[in-house]
Amino acid sequence: MVIASVVLLIPLIAINVVNRVHSEVPPPLWTDDTFPMPAEEDNGFLLFRHYHSTTISGIDLEPIDNLLSASRDNPLPELHRLFLPARSVAAKIRPHTALCTRAFERERMVVPCLSLDKDACTIEPVQICTRLVTFSALDEASRGSARGVQRMATVLRRLRDVCANSPHPWIQARALLLLRAAIHHAAAVIKWRRGNTRALRDEVAAITEDTVPLMSHIKGTYLLKHLALRQALDRTDTWLLDEGEVIRGLNAPFEVAMSGGDLPRPVEHREGLFWWFDNAVGKKMLDAVRPGADDDFLRTAEIRETLFERRKETLRLK
Repeated sequence: MVIASVVLLIPLIAINVVNRVHSEVPPPLWTDDTFPMPAEEDNGFLLFRHYHSTTISGIDLEPIDNLLSASRDNPLPELHRLFLPARSVAAKIRPHTALCTRAFERERMVVPCLSLDKDACTIEPVQICTRLVTFSALDEASRGSARGVQRMATVLRRLRDVCANSPHPWIQARALLLLRAAIHHAAAVIKWRRGNTRALRDEVAAITEDTVPLMSHIKGTYLLKHLALRQALDRTDTWLLDEGEVIRGLNAPFEVAMSGGDLPRPVEHREGLFWWFDNAVGKKMLDAVRPGADDDFLRTAEIRETLFERRKETLRLK
């Protein structure tokens, strides 16, 4: 009986010893100042950050949305019937369009938010104002006004800023969708041939791997996962956790990307018969956060590819 008890105690003692030895915590690869925020007076987002789905309450924007959708694939003469009801709606929300236009005309546009709360960080204000300013640009361009070309070029420039310099990876991903749609609308203006579109072509050409870098999304993804782990670590008090191993597990795939390689797919940390023997709680945390190129990251990478394809097609337009 005594021998059996001793045998049972041996693995428990070993687990205790192993988990009592904690490794040094490495520094984070990137920190909160990785994405420097523009001055408040320069950031157009702050002008309309209060916008949400009920801001323009009581006004049906469907005619504007119909025009924006149809403009991608239809020549200008076929859009005249859609412009009439859209202009009628635009007249009712002119103050909102004016505010959004002023915001886009500021030097920068960045969504300054990084949070695990999905409701805390939203791109909805950018979505709303992009619709209004894009319609205004198309309306001006359809009349042959140079303001339409300049306004559409500004939309491209500011959305590029949102994509590259907003820290939250979810915001970046949704901004890429907005930028891709804006390229479609820029292409429409170019095809209408109602004036000089050189400035618009230049802004489309400026959308490159350098100005919308994948590294921005890699850094944002890291910061969000680091935030999640940091909060989990701060809430957890157990000797079955090695904070140094957790942060090393987070850093490992991103160090590959930092060195110029592709961000690896997440690995499973709870594999093997004895995965629980060392840092069991930490491994559960890592598997929950999934450091590396997770499914959300891959979907965003695919959006980037379609964006650059649309850019190439637009630059080939005569």
